[in-house]
Amino acid sequence: MIANSKPRQWAHIKRGIKIDGITFRSKMEAHIYQYLRWLCDKGQLANLEYEPMKYHFPFSGGSNSYTPDFGCWDNWKHEQLYFEVKGYMDAKSKTKLRRMKIHYPKIHIEVIDKKAYKAIIKDTKGLVNYE
Repeated sequence: MIANSKPRQWAHIKRGIKIDGITFRSKMEAHIYQYLRWLCDKGQLANLEYEPMKYHFPFSGGSNSYTPDFGCWDNWKHEQLYFEVKGYMDAKSKTKLRRMKIHYPKIHIEVIDKKAYKAIIKDTKGLVNYE
């Protein structure tokens, strides 16, 4: 679990951005982390985790597993939520998400694409400190 009240610390590293001791693969992931942390601070979400669980598919080759970027608990809906941050949806990512729907139909994954990301950044400007 990574939701806590520690101040957020940014560090640019060779392969990503590090905040609160977590290395994110992209600036988009780092910003969405800050946005989700902000929702945790407001009490809407809880138990925020980065890459919380790996789901396996019954295939021997290709895309045989999937790990969502973020997992948390929605305090208002009383359900587990997963978020996938995608600036670009390639064929492999589409296959993994399609297989998740087939093999884990009760798991809901919210995909945050470039358009949704821009809307989140615009709507929370001044509320969330994006660096």
